[in-house]
Amino acid sequence: PGFEGSGGWSYTSGGAQRSSEDAHSGTYSAKLTKTSDNDSYVYQKVTGIQAGAIYRVGAWVKRTTDAGVYRFHIKYFNDPDIQEKQTQLKQEDLPTEDTTNEWTYVSADFEAPDEVAAIRIYCRLYSDTDATAYVDDVSLHLVEAPKNIFLATDQVYYYRDSDVTTGTVRLTANSSVYPEYTAWKTDVKILDGETELFSKTGLTFTEKEREVDFPLSLLSDPQKDYTVAACVKAADGTVLMESEKTICRRFYRPTMIDAEGRFNVGGEDFMPVIGYHVYDRGTWDDYDEAKELGVNVVQACYGMTGDPDRVIAELDKLQTKGLMALVCLYQNSDSGWSDSLREYTKALIPLIKVHPALFGYCLIDEPAPGKLGVEDLSAAYEFIRSEDSVHPLYACNQKDYHAEWLSAYHDIIGFDCYPYGWSGKESHISNVLQSAEFYTQNIKKPVVTILQFFQHSEASPYFPSANEMRNMLYQNYLAGGKGIGLFAIGSERVTDYENFNCSRYKKGGTNCL
Repeated sequence: PGFEGSGGWSYTSGGAQRSSEDAHSGTYSAKLTKTSDNDSYVYQKVTGIQAGAIYRVGAWVKRTTDAGVYRFHIKYFNDPDIQEKQTQLKQEDLPTEDTTNEWTYVSADFEAPDEVAAIRIYCRLYSDTDATAYVDDVSLHLVEAPKNIFLATDQVYYYRDSDVTTGTVRLTANSSVYPEYTAWKTDVKILDGETELFSKTGLTFTEKEREVDFPLSLLSDPQKDYTVAACVKAADGTVLMESEKTICRRFYRPTMIDAEGRFNVGGEDFMPVIGYHVYDRGTWDDYDEAKELGVNVVQACYGMTGDPDRVIAELDKLQTKGLMALVCLYQNSDSGWSDSLREYTKALIPLIKVHPALFGYCLIDEPAPGKLGVEDLSAAYEFIRSEDSVHPLYACNQKDYHAEWLSAYHDIIGFDCYPYGWSGKESHISNVLQSAEFYTQNIKKPVVTILQFFQHSEASPYFPSANEMRNMLYQNYLAGGKGIGLFAIGSERVTDYENFNCSRYKKGGTNCL
């Protein structure tokens, strides 16, 4: 827990060190020093973690600069030896209260996912500018015993389209902790307040997973929230666990997406080819090059949420070039629904929702638990969909476990899984896309892959070949992708690898995007 000795801690190079400058107890603490050129964290592996259990991680933190935000970051693995790229199940940032210039105790709770065997706990300092903090006396406690089952639904906001008739509840037994799960019986109900609308009782687990379909016609009032309730009982009838989840049928699907999850623009079929980080940079114009390559949608308007005139001018420019825009409502680490940008988002969308160059909205880059809470995501989705019935909300993230989080509050599910620079698996894209099948099979939300077209990092100095790009394209389509994206950092200029630092997007000290 402390830093008086090695204690099993590992330190990021240049961003953290064991220090005697200040300590909460004893003589030493971990000093976190964040600059524009480094990450700043210490981490430790913990084994013996139980799937479905709630844990609380805590630490004493002293932040000595106005800049910086302290977070716990957790990575979950299904292999206690942690071969990271092959065994990572998920990861998440855990929000904490802001620390001060005094030693402050901070803590956060997390639920260990199914099949977990080990975790890494990171004590991490985030900042866009130079920042310093000290960490000491880290603790980990079991708060709540492991869950018996994991409850999921294929959607949270079910579309009101007449051709979407069925929703699905999935129950996953926590078999690694409770091998006796085949003796259980489970009841699943759909409730309108206290009124029972649907019930399946006495369900048994012959396999680890059990799915239950229910008619969406039960969710007849679009203004209401309904409850999915599951009760797990032992063979003698003893209640082992009860779990609930809220669902609704508030909105029709965006009219830009048809009932089969395909896109249409102006009444015509449309296959989006998205260019990531494509900009008009003043000194040269990426838009023309992107158009020549076959790109028809670009991320645009980053950092402009508070300036509607600039957004409209950018959309006008894209329209003249025959391109459409995924308008970025976020800026740096702030989502479009953060305290600093929420009112700007509310003011902007009514002004641009009829623009011919608008393709959709990006609320946040790579949403994940801890980065943007469920309440904020839900409120943002409800506002955007109430205001604009045509254009979809889009987001992407890297891993298969992001599918549920993405699908719950977005109309397009994207993955930027970068197979060749990241994992080296030839089937990686199809594996990741298939993880979204449960969340798209009934309601048919489109899935899009952002393909790696660059050397991923210093650890993976690898540029995909033309055949490997084709491989990625085929995987995307065969796994059900309804569009593609290209993410190229530096393009051919990246071949001077010794002078290229991908993680900072710089070459020779200048932006080479």
